[in-house]
Amino acid sequence: MFLGALPPDQAAKRDVEGAKAALQQSGVTDPTVKLEYPSELTVNGLSFQPLAERIQANLKEVGITVELTPAPVTTALDNYRNGKEELGLWYWGPDFPDPSNYLSFAPGKLVGLRAGWKAGADKDVEAAADKAGAAVTDDDRKQAYTDFQQKLNATGPFMPLIQPGQNIVTAASVTGVEYHPVWTINVADLGAK
Repeated sequence: MFLGALPPDQAAKRDVEGAKAALQQSGVTDPTVKLEYPSELTVNGLSFQPLAERIQANLKEVGITVELTPAPVTTALDNYRNGKEELGLWYWGPDFPDPSNYLSFAPGKLVGLRAGWKAGADKDVEAAADKAGAAVTDDDRKQAYTDFQQKLNATGPFMPLIQPGQNIVTAASVTGVEYHPVWTINVADLGAK
């Protein structure tokens, strides 16, 4: 729904052997990390707990021990915002309906800094973010945001995991029902046949 969004065939794919090789190349042995996430928050009805357990099980397969550390959202959010998490599980909903909202994930930007990704940490991603932010026409913006997302996925500290489904129930007599990624349904567009 966003200009420059990647098609499904470019989604991240699970690669256990590649992850094992990367861990071995890092020289780190028997790593243990704490995974922080909100304990009482749900997104579209999904609790973070089962997803955290899945991450724990998947990382165990490659040799990484994950200690689950759920906390009330106020506590967990403070650690996340202040960049104090070793590993965090969060969601990001767009604040406004434009891909520029995601530039905050670049090095040196708001969310990038929360992940410890300082300005200068990845010049290619920063250049792609700058180019996307400066693009004007839809065609230029689409290409620039696609490039930014591909570079961010390749080297960034963020791992998109899931996009929960959204169910909207309506009746044939209601018009103007169209899902929107920011406000779900625009009530002002609703009408009756």
